[in-house]
Amino acid sequence: MFKSVKTKILAVLISLSLLTFILAFFGIYNVNRVSRTSNSVIEERIPLARCAEQAQLAGLSGVNIMNEALAVQDPEELDKVFQLEGRIREDQINFDMFVRAMIWGSESEAFKNSSGGLTYSQWKSKGWEGVIEVQQAPAKIRQLAGMADIYYDGFIKYVKEVFKAQKRILRLRLMGEINGRISNSRDELQGYIQKANRYIGLTNDTLDEVVRDIYNYLEMAGGDIKETHDSAFLTLLLFSVGIFGLSIILGLVFSKSISNPIIKLTESTRKIAAGDLAQKIDIDSKDEIGDLATSFNKMAEDLGSSMVSRDYMDNILQSMINSLVVLDQNGVIQTVNRATEKMLGYKKEELIGLKIETLFTNGSLSEFDLPGLIEKGSISDEERIYRTKKGERKDVIFSSSVMHDANGVIEGIVCVAQDITKLKQTERALQEATQAAEKAREAAEAANEAKSMFLARMSHEIRTPMNSVIGFSDMLLDTNMNEEQIEYARNITKSGEALLALINEILDFSKIEA
Repeated sequence: MFKSVKTKILAVLISLSLLTFILAFFGIYNVNRVSRTSNSVIEERIPLARCAEQAQLAGLSGVNIMNEALAVQDPEELDKVFQLEGRIREDQINFDMFVRAMIWGSESEAFKNSSGGLTYSQWKSKGWEGVIEVQQAPAKIRQLAGMADIYYDGFIKYVKEVFKAQKRILRLRLMGEINGRISNSRDELQGYIQKANRYIGLTNDTLDEVVRDIYNYLEMAGGDIKETHDSAFLTLLLFSVGIFGLSIILGLVFSKSISNPIIKLTESTRKIAAGDLAQKIDIDSKDEIGDLATSFNKMAEDLGSSMVSRDYMDNILQSMINSLVVLDQNGVIQTVNRATEKMLGYKKEELIGLKIETLFTNGSLSEFDLPGLIEKGSISDEERIYRTKKGERKDVIFSSSVMHDANGVIEGIVCVAQDITKLKQTERALQEATQAAEKAREAAEAANEAKSMFLARMSHEIRTPMNSVIGFSDMLLDTNMNEEQIEYARNITKSGEALLALINEILDFSKIEA
């Protein structure tokens, strides 16, 4: 589809930018939706709540004015009561203004024409126009506001009676009246005060109910707003996850179209570098990476026709019957062949990375002079002792050579060892047999010498007495004996000669055996 890596990357960037724009647009839309819902609630109910609170303040101001008037006791301050009565009228206008704003709405014609335009004029003069815009309240709030207006009218009615009674009492005091008429006026005054307080209490309770209703609605609306917010957030979250997932999928598709050929190229290049010249890079891409793969395949083909593959060399090394260990210039084992694994009992992976001293009996550099080997370049046919993984000794004929590149830099050290353990065991057994034979010969010679001494002693110790017996028996025959004695003497002589002959034969046989 795309014929160059640059085009693929550009396509990915454009796609991601488009997805980001869609996500931002959707987020702004949801924020505006929540904002519109919130503003609608605020614009509708908050002004009503402010009107109810202002109406309550007007009622409380009327109560305070009434109490100020009742506090006047000096007849000389009668004018002050008249002034306070004027302020009551002003509070009444304010109360009616806010209540009617709730009932009709501040922009309605009914509100503007109320009391011959006085209410709207007061609204503007107090600076409420342009500050808040009160919409017509719902039916329940309008009903409560109307009731509050009726209760407030009752309050105003009795407040006026309170002012009349208070002014009458002050005039009576001014005229010098002390007892009867003043006492009657005070009784009337207390009755009016109680009624005024009852009506203003009803007014405040009704307005409190208006405020509660408004705030209850606001609380419910807050729940609706929260639900709208949560819904918008969830929708935005799901949309974001979808966009993110789509971006990942899109990124993976495009990245794989770029990274997979690069990974194949890297793996094949590593195999070629390791000596596998038969490796081919199979990439169908028609972009720059495909061109690079074609060039690598041509290079591998050219190298294969002019070099021996590493696998071929590895097969040769692995087929050797002698141990082969390759070291780096620091004496660290880089690789070993199968013969080494078999002889020492290690796995190849266990030996790689170990020092060469590990293979020798004492595990010390004294058995492998690395600096001396590097200086000499090679050693040949030296008897050494390897140590197996189990701690057994292996006698070997050890040879080693240092390999250099064309610049004289050390590439590695090759160590070859021939296992001569069985040969050494045979030599030791032969030496032990020779030593045993020598000891046996010496023992035989000693036995022969002892035998010769024994024979010499036997020859002297046995023959001499026998010769004496034979000699004395011959001498006895020469004496005067009767026939019986002569017979006995002759038998002694014959027996002695026979015994002597037998002894001579035994001694002669022993000499021959010796």
